[in-house]
Amino acid sequence: MDTMDEAANTQQAPTHLPKQWWLFPLFVFLFSRLIILPIAYASQYPLPDDWAVNLTERSAMYPSTGHLGMWVRWDAVWYLSIADIGYDYEKGDFGSTAFFPAYPLIIWLLKPLFGNTILTGLIIANALFLISLLVFFRFLYEHITQDRQVINRSLMYLAIYPSAFHFAAPYTESLFLLASLVVIMAAYRRQWWLAGLVGAIASATRIPGVLLMLPVGLEWAAVNGWTLQTALKPQAWRSLFHGFRTDFGTVIMLAVTMPLGLFAYMIYLWQKFDAPLAFLDVQQINTNADYLTFSYNIARLGEGKITLFWVGVIVTVVFAILTYFVWRRLGAGLASYCLASLLVPVIGSVYTGIPRYSAVLFPAFIILAFWGRRRWVNTLIMIVFSIGLTIFTFLYVQWVLV
Repeated sequence: MDTMDEAANTQQAPTHLPKQWWLFPLFVFLFSRLIILPIAYASQYPLPDDWAVNLTERSAMYPSTGHLGMWVRWDAVWYLSIADIGYDYEKGDFGSTAFFPAYPLIIWLLKPLFGNTILTGLIIANALFLISLLVFFRFLYEHITQDRQVINRSLMYLAIYPSAFHFAAPYTESLFLLASLVVIMAAYRRQWWLAGLVGAIASATRIPGVLLMLPVGLEWAAVNGWTLQTALKPQAWRSLFHGFRTDFGTVIMLAVTMPLGLFAYMIYLWQKFDAPLAFLDVQQINTNADYLTFSYNIARLGEGKITLFWVGVIVTVVFAILTYFVWRRLGAGLASYCLASLLVPVIGSVYTGIPRYSAVLFPAFIILAFWGRRRWVNTLIMIVFSIGLTIFTFLYVQWVLV
């Protein structure tokens, strides 16, 4: 499909998949692991002299080197330890409540099967990413384009994006990516109950999960005759109001179920710590850190030091531009997903985390895949992403990149 209208056609009926369609997603998964795993293993020897300053009481529970320990860095420590010893909270101190419960809960449930918390977290993250690639292929083939080259490039770009090592680590990226894909694909298929229930999992995974209500809401509105392009037409509003009257139950169901994961976590925090917004309190401590401010990083830039903060700013600008093209080619729903996912860390000034958060913005990789029809563009993306993935994986294992 070559034109904007064809690529953005969310109304397509599911199409019969080609034979052995699952082979390429499996190849992409294995190929990306062949890049990431050797780099990660080699990067742990030696660790920097001051790496131990990053250790906390919780990180001391796990090894920091070896086939499993090399993945236990930064947020991975919190997710794994929550699965082992649960949450704690002290107002004014950074702690575990900043990290949402869906992923640690899955680790806790499956840990008896594998006998090791780190191994369990790694198996879950990698298995969910493989499933995400399979779902991504189906989403592309059924709703975006049947051009196999574009589909293949979309999957490959996603899997070798510089921050894609997070899909191999005990982080929430794989779970959130899968939940986002299922929610949006369910909305395209008019499977509103599925979108609502999986949306609840997304909102229990991280704050932007609640904002999946935007693409789902826009898709529901489009079904009922209202889009951003027709927003100034009275007929579109009449059609939308008619949809509210005839399908009010779906609207209420989505409004209740999609944020249910967040509400459940808030109720838990209220019952255990009498602080339903403890996650915001703890996250605010991190966002107020000096190293996250523009003034601090401008001063470092004046000293000739390019900090991770500026890497995040550059990534933000690049994905903001890609979001515009997502809107132009793929529609407002997918663009709203990208925009909301970017705005949350930007509003919190957590630019150092944006390279990580951008890894789940799958519509942006679709745009790159269309551009990759030009051989030189595809070659450039593959080279830049491969080099970036090597560097970022090294920096993560070295306790530098979060």
